[in-house]
Amino acid sequence: LQDHDLAMKMIIGMMSKGVSVSQFFAFVVQQVASNDAVSRQLAYVYLNHYAEEDPETAILSINTFQRSLSDSDPLVRASALKVMSSIRSKEILPAIQSAVNQVIGDPSPYVKKAAAFAMIKASEMEPQEITNYLPLIGYLLGDSSPIAFSGAIAAYTALSPDNIDLLHPHFRSICENITKLDEYAQVFTLRALTVYSRYCFKNPELEENDGGDANFWDESGSKDQFSADQLLLIHAAKLLLSSPNSAVVLAAVALLFYTAPSSHISSVARPLVRLLYEGPTTAQVALTTILTVATVYNHIFVPHINHFFIRKGDPPDVKQLKLRVLALLATPSNASMVLNELSGYTGSQDIEFAATAVKTMGKTSMCNPIIIPQCLGSLLRLMNRAEGSVLSEVVLVIAHILRKKRGTDDEAQALRQLCRKFLVIKDEDARSAVLSIVGDMHETHPEFAPQLLRHVALYYLNEPSKVRLQALTLAAKLIACKADSQVPMYVLKIGERDSEFDIRDRARFLTAL
Repeated sequence: LQDHDLAMKMIIGMMSKGVSVSQFFAFVVQQVASNDAVSRQLAYVYLNHYAEEDPETAILSINTFQRSLSDSDPLVRASALKVMSSIRSKEILPAIQSAVNQVIGDPSPYVKKAAAFAMIKASEMEPQEITNYLPLIGYLLGDSSPIAFSGAIAAYTALSPDNIDLLHPHFRSICENITKLDEYAQVFTLRALTVYSRYCFKNPELEENDGGDANFWDESGSKDQFSADQLLLIHAAKLLLSSPNSAVVLAAVALLFYTAPSSHISSVARPLVRLLYEGPTTAQVALTTILTVATVYNHIFVPHINHFFIRKGDPPDVKQLKLRVLALLATPSNASMVLNELSGYTGSQDIEFAATAVKTMGKTSMCNPIIIPQCLGSLLRLMNRAEGSVLSEVVLVIAHILRKKRGTDDEAQALRQLCRKFLVIKDEDARSAVLSIVGDMHETHPEFAPQLLRHVALYYLNEPSKVRLQALTLAAKLIACKADSQVPMYVLKIGERDSEFDIRDRARFLTAL
């Protein structure tokens, strides 16, 4: 017996190192009936691994597994069912279904949990059998043991996540006992309850409630906007916001976001901010969730805006997400602070991050017209030292700000700087933006457009297609403003013989007009 025990330990040790030990399959099957509990458990560990790799050999031992379902040790019964469901062969499906029916009323919750996962594996091989398992899942959902329920809710989510009739008889019990479940079961339960609540409860944010129907599952027939069951669910989800498991927190946030009224949403802010400090992967998922919530309820994150400032160790993806969040949280009261923070990011060695910071500065300035002069001054100073994609982004943002046509003195200075930088900018979108904004500002600042168009006319054939197309528009604007039409008409005539048909069509249309 000791030799068999030592042999099993050696086999499991080699298997854990990646060594193929499939040649010992017949020996290990014999250990299933061993009197030694350790040997039996190690045998099932081995069989659970090789049942999927060698199903034909595993089927030969099916009688041994079926006898183990009547073993006095609940771990052996659970392991036998686990091994049977791991055999990936449709020939074994009747035996699996019979085994599940046999142990569904087992006094051990571990065996019931194994039965639930066996139903998941069996349905993957034969989806048509799902309807046969639904009554069994409904039975397990009413089990008082959190262990058995965790397997049942996983089976429910995998096999029939929209079948709310299975959840309805146990809804209140689930909400009251959700904190007793393990973390994986809590995630599955929250996702299932999110779907359930969307089906069964009215939208609390509807301004006009017809009042003609009671809440779908409200047995009291109440026509109030919030039912007691809905408030019970919201309270249960709030309890899980303090969970140490990030997946549970995110699932609870999703439930509250999609089902709770706006008065309850503020409770998700602190738990989500806490996740920003639990590692880069968790922070990235948390920021993605925050972006979704902030598009609707950005005010709940405004008091925590300093947590979204960039830290030295943040990875590039987290930096980009934080900048998007800052753009959403900028308000007239904090726009100046956000702008100062973003100005510091524009000198980063990460070119993509610096360019995104510039774009975020433009979005922030649009939230508060008072800080536009400050933002424009920062961008003009940055234009003198920036280059590459950062310079192109600065030009685009300045052009966007100038379109507000505020009539201030800094507009002329900004246009002059744009025209000078036009000579060194390589990005075609930025060059097109300069031509566009100079043409739009021609009536108030007429000294820039003719000189810029004259430069473009000299090197017209070397310009990208977007720039040539925008040059045609600028020429048409100058003609419409009754400026000297010699250079503009020259540009239009060249455009009529352009190699690209859309530019030729635009030039001929403008000439005829």
